[in-house]
Amino acid sequence: MTTVPPHRGQANPSHYWRGQVAPRRDRLLRDGYAAWALGLALVGTVAVWSLPVRSVPIATVAGAALAYAALSFGACVTGAVLALTIGSPIQRHTWATTAPPGTHFSHYSELVFVFTWAALAQLGVVVAAFLGFILGGDTPIAPSSPLISHVLLTFPALTVGIYAVLEIITVVSTISQLGVVSDADARNDLPHQPAHVPDSEN
Repeated sequence: MTTVPPHRGQANPSHYWRGQVAPRRDRLLRDGYAAWALGLALVGTVAVWSLPVRSVPIATVAGAALAYAALSFGACVTGAVLALTIGSPIQRHTWATTAPPGTHFSHYSELVFVFTWAALAQLGVVVAAFLGFILGGDTPIAPSSPLISHVLLTFPALTVGIYAVLEIITVVSTISQLGVVSDADARNDLPHQPAHVPDSEN
């Protein structure tokens, strides 16, 4: 069967959200990353007022967050490119026609989703950083007499940042696994050998 690349209408965010994210929602909630991010953000929100960095301006932290997001987003794109190009045609066909237990998505789809979802998490850091520039500016990250709104905004900002870091750790781990697959493929070019399927679970 001949396939064609997606056009602009198929590539809009709502299609991605309905087709890729929504069916995986329960698994994303169960993988523990969201719970870890919420828990660590709660601890961080309470602890930041006793840390030496409490007087650092929000704009400075936002600038560092933007620098991080730029690097990590690049890593996600690189990982996605590797996922689309690595391995032999037989190996890629195996990934595209087999699925992990409990999902109708193929191993190939799951592998690419690791990188695209992580990239969205890094974009969340960008949004949080821009809001920090606009709403915080030169205000210390932990002023001595904070407004309630300041505390309430610190928690979601930390949650987004921690979740993005957890996702980039997954990206690094997955790229490492792709390297193992590539090494095995290079050592064994016999076409009848079964292809190794990477662990693309998030």
